[in-house]
Amino acid sequence: MRIQEIIDAFTLPAGLEALLLGKEVITSDGGLLGIVKKVEIDLSQNKLEMVIIDNYHRPKAVSIDDIQFLNHKIIRLKNGIRLDS
Repeated sequence: MRIQEIIDAFTLPAGLEALLLGKEVITSDGGLLGIVKKVEIDLSQNKLEMVIIDNYHRPKAVSIDDIQFLNHKIIRLKNGIRLDS
């Protein structure tokens, strides 16, 4: 891995974490899933996930690829995304 690739690999998650932390996550039909507590990176799978804490204080990981809409308070996920498990 080149130095610039290494820097990019760690800069992007830090910026995303600053952007996403503390926002409410809802489904496309308006159901509240929880609040974003952190962003995790998996370099081996080249994947970024946000960790959401639900009303029962259970953490759930959701890929940032599932984000449909984002504003200053809310993240809306694409159709069909549920955290039932």
